[in-house]
Amino acid sequence: MAIGAGFIQAGFWLSFLKAMQVEDVSRVSAMSFVYPLFIFIAAGYLLGESLSMNSYLGATLIVISAVILSYRRTGDDSPLVLSPALKYVFLFWAFSILYSIYIKYMVAFMDEWHLYMWSSVGTLIAAILLMTNKGIRDDSLMMFTKGPFVVASMFSEEVFDFLARIFIIFAYAEGSASLVSSVRSIQPLIVLLLVLPLNLFLPSVLNEELNRKSLASKFTAVILVALGFYLIS
Repeated sequence: MAIGAGFIQAGFWLSFLKAMQVEDVSRVSAMSFVYPLFIFIAAGYLLGESLSMNSYLGATLIVISAVILSYRRTGDDSPLVLSPALKYVFLFWAFSILYSIYIKYMVAFMDEWHLYMWSSVGTLIAAILLMTNKGIRDDSLMMFTKGPFVVASMFSEEVFDFLARIFIIFAYAEGSASLVSSVRSIQPLIVLLLVLPLNLFLPSVLNEELNRKSLASKFTAVILVALGFYLIS
């Protein structure tokens, strides 16, 4: 079962990265972190975690934020259209919900480090299976021809991913699935605050949509997500 958690994790990472290919990082981050709302509901029914009126109010704010971010303009005077990342975000939500409930259930039976080790084995197996696809294999090998900066970025990302995964497992061992997911909802705000200065120095890399209307919708949605999960927690 722990190896299966690794397969699930590979699924939500693939969904997240596909969404990042077609949408702004700040918008994807905020859209993706609506998933704790569904974890909160699932935890209430599957794990027996309590539900309160504040929790329902917080859930309503999160749904509103999702609606705000699901639509975007292709130009200043163009009509609102659905974000192209939405279909991948839906997949991310599904995998993330399953992973969070799965991990919370598993920490009752396994040591945190053992759970991390065996789930990593599952992720490795999933990666090996993906590498049987020639297109994915060629793209992966091509990354090593892009120079030391790109290679160093990939390895540093893996270090951050390792730290995030192990800390999340320990967090689920100590607290409820709803509470851990609520704390994680702060991430979109941090991403947005980082994107603003980075876009000034690396505009060709981030290519964020930072006009007045776009920034207003992103900030509004991020604040609603943070406030919503504050009420839930």
